[in-house]
Amino acid sequence: MPGIGPNSFLVSFSRIITFMDEQLRKSALDYHRLPTPGKIAVTPTKGLVNQRDLGLAYTPGVAAACRAIVDSPLEARNLT
Repeated sequence: MPGIGPNSFLVSFSRIITFMDEQLRKSALDYHRLPTPGKIAVTPTKGLVNQRDLGLAYTPGVAAACRAIVDSPLEARNLT
């Protein structure tokens, strides 16, 4: 019978694998894009609602945290 044999099986199997690979690729891209792009989000643990808060968290306030870590490296877990 034409169309039946090892070669036709391999062609059919190859098409199924290609379809599955394309479905996996599309699913992976959708996963990374939707509903929000990416997989990890960083959110502040402090309010950061005004200029003073930003100054305490970043420059110049971060220098105090850096100096405390230099003096006592174990403070890194508490200050970062």
